Amino acid sequence: MSTKRSRRPRGSIYTRPDSPFLWIAYSCNGRKIRENTKTTNERKAQKLLDKRIGEIAEDRFVSLDISKTTIEELWKLVERDYHINARKSGATLTQRWQKHVKPFFGFLKANQISSDLVGRYVDSRLEAKAKPATVNRELAILRRAFSLGMKTGKVLGKPEIPKLTENNRRTGFVDSAERKRLSSACAFEGLWMRAWFECAVTLGWRVSELLNLRVKQVDLADRSIRLNPGETKNGEGRLAFLTDEAYLLIRACVHAKGPDDYVFTRQNGKPVKNFRGAWEKATQAAEVSGLLVHDLRRTGVRDMIRKGIPQSVAMQISGHRTVSVFQRYNITDESDLRLAAQRMSRDIAAVPVFGHDSVTLTTAASPAAVN
Repeated sequence: MSTKRSRRPRGSIYTRPDSPFLWIAYSCNGRKIRENTKTTNERKAQKLLDKRIGEIAEDRFVSLDISKTTIEELWKLVERDYHINARKSGATLTQRWQKHVKPFFGFLKANQISSDLVGRYVDSRLEAKAKPATVNRELAILRRAFSLGMKTGKVLGKPEIPKLTENNRRTGFVDSAERKRLSSACAFEGLWMRAWFECAVTLGWRVSELLNLRVKQVDLADRSIRLNPGETKNGEGRLAFLTDEAYLLIRACVHAKGPDDYVFTRQNGKPVKNFRGAWEKATQAAEVSGLLVHDLRRTGVRDMIRKGIPQSVAMQISGHRTVSVFQRYNITDESDLRLAAQRMSRDIAAVPVFGHDSVTLTTAASPAAVN
């Protein structure tokens, strides 16, 4: 039990039975801090207390325990936060930390991280040909680490961490001819890949959402498949009804399987986890080498809009929560613009132009008429 010696408005000096020295106590950002003065002289203890209070008032204070906080400790807070909230991107986050962020920052203390050092990290990553979006995801780890560190009292502030302008939107998609060729190529790789391709290109679902699908999530009577809450990127459940072709393929995939079995399995019965090699073969056979699996999601979104499906319904099917992100997938190409002109032409074909009907104008504009 301590015996108080003197008190000031924002701190106090006291003794402890387990120490021969005087101790001071003060608060910073609502956190009580106790510090050993390493002296028995009350005047010197008072001087140290005044110094700490002045540092706090001028935002220059760094406590002894806070000064020891490392970036590695802050990373542990981020890792724990992702685990507690069951975020699906945890594995990707860990990979970014281990491969890029840790080698550059991991051996440093938190108070050694400056805006200049962060800038040098950005320069090094861009020089290594990393995309701005990739660097932003890596910087987000630092930003989150310092935010959690401030909440837990491990750091008092955070450095200025920039956010780079992203301009690397992908524009790949599959046209009708390529889709037919890909369907045949995927069928050659196996029933599971043909069925997966059909669902991916019509529903615009993510790879993981389809590969993790279980038989109990398929309702053949209702011709639908369902994602339960917590199984999607945004955590929300989703229901989609199958096209005739997708229904027949899914029905074949779940035949004679139990409720907890995976829908997409190889011939040996093992669930499909990675099919990079099979996808590369299929795209080469279909003469669309370089096409990304994610391009099927873009294709699904674009085709739904082309077919007149309301945007709100298309977003429910694909799982997009915001219109801005959805519009990034709803790609317009030259064929869309040409089709729009054709439709507008049909609508105004019967309207006279400067006293001439469309037949007269067409004849006048023909090469024979010009010559």
